[in-house]
Amino acid sequence: MDTKTLKIMVLGLANVGKTSILYTLEKKYSLLGTLAPTKGIERSSIKILGFQVSAWDLGGQEQYRKAFLQKNILFEQTDMLIFVLDVKEPKNYEIAFDYYQNILEILTELNQSPVTLILLNKVDPDTKHSPEMRKNIKLLTDMFQAGSKNFEVNFFETSIYDEWSLIKAFSHGIRKLSTKTELLSQNLAEFARKILATAMILLNQNGYLIAEYVYSNNEQRAFSCQSISTQCMYMYLVMKERSIVPEKITVDLKDEYIVFREVNIEDEHFFIIFNSKVPRSLDLFTEFFPAFAAQTKDIIKYFFA
Repeated sequence: MDTKTLKIMVLGLANVGKTSILYTLEKKYSLLGTLAPTKGIERSSIKILGFQVSAWDLGGQEQYRKAFLQKNILFEQTDMLIFVLDVKEPKNYEIAFDYYQNILEILTELNQSPVTLILLNKVDPDTKHSPEMRKNIKLLTDMFQAGSKNFEVNFFETSIYDEWSLIKAFSHGIRKLSTKTELLSQNLAEFARKILATAMILLNQNGYLIAEYVYSNNEQRAFSCQSISTQCMYMYLVMKERSIVPEKITVDLKDEYIVFREVNIEDEHFFIIFNSKVPRSLDLFTEFFPAFAAQTKDIIKYFFA
């Protein structure tokens, strides 16, 4: 496997939530109450599918932003760029937009086109549908889409109070970095069809979405799997700490059910969550999982190769 470390740059103005996002993604919840403005650059490292990922959290205060823009070398070999916006601060939109455009100019000079995510942050669950919030989101999306020039960008509405919104955004970027994403999704889809599941998602041990399948683009069923994933994972890990390891966690819905299971593939822990209306899906899971794991192990092993 290639030993290159994946480099993720997280940028934006001060107080937009960059560090909070990283702490939430890294499950460092205890640190959220001790946050102070980031000074300069803070780096953290995590492993995803056995591969080293380095996250660079760049301070958003004006003096740091000016310094970063004078050092093109900081942006060399960037695999993913995450630009964070505070949707609740319209007075800062133009400042953030100018900063973003300066960054794109540097990347253009370096002849680099990293996977680029724009997080429309602080879209909290209790205000996300308000007219003012929707207006601000559209304004920012239109502004930054038009200003992204030749860069392909993806927009995500996020909040630290909706952990799945952060997982979904980050996972999208991770999957874009792999040439094996489509193949893994095809394997998962085949497995889901064999066990008569109407939706299925595969999470790695960090809780990131590695692959997903939805029958006939039924987003409601996909949402049902996604919505319980973080809660079930937390429940599972708490129980495991007490030496209680459940075989599965089942959530009964009207006329269907959702199953959360830990599985092992190539010495890595994963979580599979699937939705089904057919009781025998549980037996079919046991029957067909070994073949799925065998077909998937090399894809997982060389996911970023």
